[in-house]
Amino acid sequence: MMDLARKHFNREVRDTLSGFKGKVAGVSAYINGCLQVLVVPPASEEGAYREGQWIDEQRLVDTKTGEALFAGSGPSAKATAGGPQRHPAQR
Repeated sequence: MMDLARKHFNREVRDTLSGFKGKVAGVSAYINGCLQVLVVPPASEEGAYREGQWIDEQRLVDTKTGEALFAGSGPSAKATAGGPQRHPAQR
């Protein structure tokens, strides 16, 4: 987890759903397997701070390369849907 945060910290990204752009300022993994990234936009023309947004990792792409930011990494890359699931033993 910390390796992901270090690797992508300060990288400029874009949310494919909303178009929100900014730099990666944090990464958070939840117990249900969800990996979210804190994306903080640049300051306004007047120098005012603008609030960042927590965005699911699957929605982010690198603004320079257009590639998925966390492609093939994190808990959600292994899950098929809905977080961790346990299946009873088959008989």
